[in-house]
Amino acid sequence: MPDFNTEREENEVRKDIAGGRRMIMRKGGVDTSLIGHIGGITSVPNWVKNVNEAKQQKLRCLYTNARSLGNKKEELELLVQEVKPDIIGITETWWNTRHDWSTGIEGYVLFRKDRNKGKGGGVALYIKDEVDCKEIKSDRMEKTESVWAKITLGKKTIRSSPGIVLGVCYRPPGSNLDMDKDLFNVFNEVNTHGNCIIMGDFNFPDIDWRTSASNNNRAQIFLDVIADEFLHQVVAEPTRGDAILDLVLVSSEDLIDEMVVGDNLGSSDHELIQFKLNGRINKNKSETRVFDFKRANFNKLRKLVREVDWTKEIMDLKVEEAWNYFKLKLQKLSEACIPRKGKKNIGRCVRPSWMSKHLR
Repeated sequence: MPDFNTEREENEVRKDIAGGRRMIMRKGGVDTSLIGHIGGITSVPNWVKNVNEAKQQKLRCLYTNARSLGNKKEELELLVQEVKPDIIGITETWWNTRHDWSTGIEGYVLFRKDRNKGKGGGVALYIKDEVDCKEIKSDRMEKTESVWAKITLGKKTIRSSPGIVLGVCYRPPGSNLDMDKDLFNVFNEVNTHGNCIIMGDFNFPDIDWRTSASNNNRAQIFLDVIADEFLHQVVAEPTRGDAILDLVLVSSEDLIDEMVVGDNLGSSDHELIQFKLNGRINKNKSETRVFDFKRANFNKLRKLVREVDWTKEIMDLKVEEAWNYFKLKLQKLSEACIPRKGKKNIGRCVRPSWMSKHLR
């Protein structure tokens, strides 16, 4: 347990914060296990700041079609703990604004695009926060169900490229010619940025990837486009049933290696695709900013928590919205009362920020 000034102060703060939580839970459906340690205080996301040290490593990449990530988020987080990927591409997230409170994964930057109309669809791209990355947007990209980002390479680059463009695309089975044209125009656009890796479900079951041929006219157009853009499709095993629906397109086959197709995310009927990015990337060591409870002003925090009219604030909110409001409000109050301290993260095996020496 983190060090508090007194046991009484700890209990008082817990009591005041619990009042706000109970109001949210009365609205129904909140999993209390989501609420972090010490009355929710340490569930505040870590702030990570980069320092000048860096270590060059290959990047682990993971992709799958989730067929609704809303009911598979816990499975994804367990998979992340096991595989420790640096890059995660997901299609068919089925997210909308109601999922804003539950989409993040600690230690990752999330780029996402939800489907504007209708249910289903949606794409997401998680990139480890120690990897230098920036989202790419354009008018052409806005017309497609895709998300794009560029990662910066270190000194040992592939063919001296300054970076690699990562994309996650979903082409629905009912796509019309205009939708296909919009997507193919984006392929042409990202090729101007340098090397690229495009992951996605393109729903072309009729393509024989051994010969790169198809009797389906729309599929043949797709094959012609990727040939014109000098892209290579590198998935050789079925990803759903007997078909290769989920593809990885690369501007150079030297970009990736150690590809493995197999296993599923929860109940999804699409296979997971794992591979390594063959370029050397400067991965910054980081310093996690954690709460310093020894210097916390609990009297001030208790006062601020009591001043919030929780009933009024969450009365008209749905359960998820109420939880999100409570979490953000508590974060803001905690930042005003509890200073932070740096804790260097070295290597991959870093204990959670709330795991103090008293809990180990």
